[in-house]
Amino acid sequence: MGEENPYLLFIPRGVAHGYRVLGNTAAYIVYFTNTAYDPRNPDEYRIAYEDPKIGFTAGGGIYS
Repeated sequence: MGEENPYLLFIPRGVAHGYRVLGNTAAYIVYFTNTAYDPRNPDEYRIAYEDPKIGFTAGGGIYS
């Protein structure tokens, strides 16, 4: 998975996921969903990146 090795990754519905770009090249993240997005019922749950239960280290900073 990387600039020279594009990769398709299937994440089943209900599985928490996230990503971290390592390097200076932009990453292209594309989501395919099984239903249209409904802002009144987003059907999503969020886990904060700094939640100690998941053990993620942000490293050099977070930019969004």
